[in-house]
Amino acid sequence: MKKLLMFMVAGTIVFGACKKDEDPLPAPTSDTTKPIATISSPVGGSSLKAGDNFVITAKVTDETNLKSYNLKLMSGANAVRDTTIVVSGKEAAVNMTMNTTGMAGAHSVSLTATDAAGNVSTEVTSAVTIVAGDTEKPKIKAIVVKLPFGTKLDKGFPNQLEVEASDNEGLSSYTIELWNKEAGKEKIKTITVLKKDMSDPKLYKDSKLIFEFPDNSFSLNNAAEFRIKAIDDAGNEATLVQPITIQ
Repeated sequence: MKKLLMFMVAGTIVFGACKKDEDPLPAPTSDTTKPIATISSPVGGSSLKAGDNFVITAKVTDETNLKSYNLKLMSGANAVRDTTIVVSGKEAAVNMTMNTTGMAGAHSVSLTATDAAGNVSTEVTSAVTIVAGDTEKPKIKAIVVKLPFGTKLDKGFPNQLEVEASDNEGLSSYTIELWNKEAGKEKIKTITVLKKDMSDPKLYKDSKLIFEFPDNSFSLNNAAEFRIKAIDDAGNEATLVQPITIQ
C-alpha cells in the first residue's frame, strides 16, 4: 500500500510538470506608438519686432517613456538653432527664449520627440515673421531760454528753459549738457530726464525746466554750448549742439 501511494504521488508530479511545459508564455508587446509634440508659442502666423525676445513654449509626451526632443529655429532654409535635449518620463516641457536683434525676416520653429523605443513623433512647425525694429532717430528742438530772455544764461541764477523732443515709438532719455567753450572746454552741468519722468515719452516737452549752475568765474559773455541728446527705446540716438552765452 505504501509503495502504491508513493507511485501515485510521483506520477502526479510528472503529470503536472508535463502540463506546464505545454502552456506557452505570452509574447512581449513592443512599443510602436509615436510620441506627440505640440507648440504653444509662437502662434503660427504671428509676428514680432526685431530686438524683442522670441519665446518658445512647447511640450512633448509619450505613453511609456521619452528619450529626447529636437528643436529647430529656421531662418528660411538656414538653421539659426538646432538643439537636441535628452529627457525622460512621459512628459517634458520645452522652453526657450532668445533675442531677435538682427533677425528680421520669415522664421519657423519645428519640434520632434523620440521615445525610448526609437519612435519619432510627427514634426510640428510654427511660422513667425520678425519685422525690422525701429530705426528712426528722435527729433530734438532747439532750447529756448525763457528766463532770462534771449540766448544768454545767468550764472548762479535758476534759468528757465523750454525743451522739446519727440520719437515715433517713445523716448528712453533726454539729456542736456552745458559745456564751456573757453578755458579748456570743460563740462559745467548735466541734466538727464528718464522715460519714467516723462508724461508722454513720444513727446517730451517742458516749458519750465530749471537749469542752474554755480558762478565759476566765467568771463563776461562767456562762450558756451548746449549738447543735447535724445535716445529712444530702440537705442536710436539724436544729438544737437546749440551755442549759448553765459553772462
